[in-house]
Amino acid sequence: SCNLHIVADHLFHRYYGAGSVTNTVNMMLQLINDADAVFRSTDFDGDGQGDNIGFIVGKVTVYSLKDKDYILNRPKVTSDQYLKLLSKSDFGDVCLGVAFTRRNMNGVAGTAFPGYSDETMPGGICQPRIRTYSYYSSLNAAFINFYDHSQSSHDRMVLALVHELAHSFGAMHDDLTECFSGGEYGNYIMFSKTNPGNQPNNRKFSVCSIRSILPVIRKKGSCFLQDNVVPQCGNSIPEAGEECDCGLTINCMLIDPCCTPGDADTGPDLPCRIRRSNNKLCSPKKHACCTENCTYIPSSAKHDCNIMDGCALLSRCDGRSGNCPVSHPKPDGTLCNLGLDVCKEGKCSVEVCKSLNLSTCLCIKEYDKCKVCCKEPKNGTCLPLSDLGIRFPDGSIIHHDIGASCIDEGYCGVTRMCFQNIEASKGGSKTVFLGFSSEKQFRNHAKNYWFYYILVTLSFFFV
Repeated sequence: SCNLHIVADHLFHRYYGAGSVTNTVNMMLQLINDADAVFRSTDFDGDGQGDNIGFIVGKVTVYSLKDKDYILNRPKVTSDQYLKLLSKSDFGDVCLGVAFTRRNMNGVAGTAFPGYSDETMPGGICQPRIRTYSYYSSLNAAFINFYDHSQSSHDRMVLALVHELAHSFGAMHDDLTECFSGGEYGNYIMFSKTNPGNQPNNRKFSVCSIRSILPVIRKKGSCFLQDNVVPQCGNSIPEAGEECDCGLTINCMLIDPCCTPGDADTGPDLPCRIRRSNNKLCSPKKHACCTENCTYIPSSAKHDCNIMDGCALLSRCDGRSGNCPVSHPKPDGTLCNLGLDVCKEGKCSVEVCKSLNLSTCLCIKEYDKCKVCCKEPKNGTCLPLSDLGIRFPDGSIIHHDIGASCIDEGYCGVTRMCFQNIEASKGGSKTVFLGFSSEKQFRNHAKNYWFYYILVTLSFFFV
């Protein structure tokens, strides 16, 4: 397992955790847990079975603007500037340092120092700190940016995280014919634009990614921990058979003060159990109707507890337990996942175009390129959903998310307009590395000047 130090900056803490350390940590751990499942199920060595290579959380840091020596507090930074700031943190005792933020970076969903199988190229998993200029840098760092994702599905956020983690493992963007799917099964994880998350290939690594990741694991995975080093109780992730999991004593009070640490060997409460001896009733990290004081949220609070479930009617805490009361499903055909899908039997599982007996397409008119469009199988006319009478309940038009692909290999920007990739508009299909005609040529040059590329221009590679 790759041991992680996860970091929430003040903006992620403010917007996604609503200022609550418990909520912030809980969201990060949920995302890491689901990203872990994608990695562990992947067959990297070709033996037909998942290789159980994934992640455990070793350290958690949640920042606010009041914290001393906080280095991620600059209000306006580009993606490469943010990564450079993050690299000043000390991640020397973990496999990777991963930060979570919410910033307007013009559609950039994250950036990572890439991993290389060439051991002379620093960066990525298990990279020790190195001296660059007048300070030490942690080049085993990555960050994920959830700007304007407040209404995105959980699955889409997980895939964005998996994408950046894979860069640290050596995966490049899928730009080869054999890995560029785009068909009815969708693009793979390392597609250069945002994946919708509702197609079979969206949760899979392509053969190109696997070929890039495997040698990096073999040559640079020396810091990986054996799964039996850290017990299941104590990994900060509530799992089957556990009432809660706040990690070990050193982090427990920060993550979940309602829970007994995984390494507790004395006391009235067992590890990974609620601290009932201290009159605690529940854990807000696991129970949706639990306060930060470890008591049940009263019915008088009128607290909706299942707002992340797009295909269920809202359910409110009743004050009788920490669990969210079971709710009824929304009617079949209700829009979900930012309007890309519709609900069926309580699950967001059917593409909106398919629900209309149509197929998904990309519109070509300038002002329609970032709208969700469908076409009839027979005449092939591609029309926005709004032209078909389908809109959000408030009457607004359904658009693709920021960073999603549009016609001619473009991408949708914050204005919901399609911006073209310069190389693609020229008809080129090769990847250009900082002006070099091939990755090999770039690598040869970068061996001599790697510090410049790493600290100045990495955002050119990874979106």
